[in-house]
Amino acid sequence: MKKLTVILLTLALLLLTACGAAASQTATAEKQPPADGNYADRVFDTSADAGKLTVRYLALTSDDGDGKDMVTSGDSSVYTSPDGKIMLVDCGNRPSGAEVVTQLKSMGVEKIDILVMSHPHADHIGGFATVADSFPIGQIYMNASVYDSGTYRSMMQTVADKQIPYTILWEGDSFAFGSDVNVSVYSPARDAIDQIKAGYMDENNCSIAMRLTYGSSSFWTSGDLYATGESALIEKYGTSVRSDVVKMNHHGWDTSNSAAYVENMKPLIAAAMHDSITSKTVALRYSTRNVLTFYNCLDGAVRVSTPGDGTYDVQSQWVRDLTFYGTPSSDGHYQVQHTD
Repeated sequence: MKKLTVILLTLALLLLTACGAAASQTATAEKQPPADGNYADRVFDTSADAGKLTVRYLALTSDDGDGKDMVTSGDSSVYTSPDGKIMLVDCGNRPSGAEVVTQLKSMGVEKIDILVMSHPHADHIGGFATVADSFPIGQIYMNASVYDSGTYRSMMQTVADKQIPYTILWEGDSFAFGSDVNVSVYSPARDAIDQIKAGYMDENNCSIAMRLTYGSSSFWTSGDLYATGESALIEKYGTSVRSDVVKMNHHGWDTSNSAAYVENMKPLIAAAMHDSITSKTVALRYSTRNVLTFYNCLDGAVRVSTPGDGTYDVQSQWVRDLTFYGTPSSDGHYQVQHTD
């Protein structure tokens, strides 16, 4: 956290917002918080997961090994289905693979039932080999890109060596996550193959976009989708993609998370995974719309769970000093629900 002091002082007031018309938020306090202010044990405690759809946005902070230069750690989220299945979405960068493994093991994970690679950039697939060496993987989903990078080739070689089945996902596909959760795929479109081949940055707009639904609760994740990709989704699907819990696109950068997109999604909770707050503008787009907003560089790992009734139990690893709604939860615990 030392290297993030300046960010914390500058941006703490931008994040985690007040109760709005769409949602109510209740902070709960613990009388005796841990001395180090670290609630990782609560974030990774799975004892209450049964019967709930849960996502844990992992905290990835690895440096490049020499202790000096920070490596962009990328995305990695782990979902637990109500019946105990595990789905990992992305694996962070190469040095982050060990952190992903450590956090999965702290949950007691023994097998990854589904692993989704949103797109083949190194900050999303770099940790794959470490993860695959640590857990058996039942099924991999990825987009159609055949990417010209050593990281991608290494990943595919590991998939072949371990004989892990994999499937290409396209817009319109869907799959079951356990017996109670449906996963619908909204991107990439089948006619996007030429775009996928076009170059490095175009890969982001071909990220796999997925909506997980359980009862009346919904979660959204779409990799590094750009604002142009967001606009295409809104034009085609409108409010049908609206989701209560969203992972910010492209680590919260202003290449993505457009005002129209945030307004269309109307999330109650949003999380970004990166080594810094990438855009003040984006932070404000979420916070001024009354979205309970987390960044793992300031909040550590974050758990969000729901019994499927549109209510959400949220626990962050670290606790902020300042929020928009007054005195923050002293133990990083919040409850969020619809009020409309």
